[in-house]
Amino acid sequence: MSEASFGAYLIHLVFINVLSTQLPAYQTLLGLYLPAAITLTAFMSFITAWLLRKIKAFRLIC
Repeated sequence: MSEASFGAYLIHLVFINVLSTQLPAYQTLLGLYLPAAITLTAFMSFITAWLLRKIKAFRLIC
């Protein structure tokens, strides 16, 4: 997991932007939105970084 940490850090903003448009009513349901956004962003970022590390060219970046 430590190999994917830097890659997850680099890509997490993409998922934050996607989730902010896809999860509805985050102003009124902050108690539900915040834990869901943090969990989904972390999960998707680490999975994406892990998958990108399988490609040799991306191993140098993330």
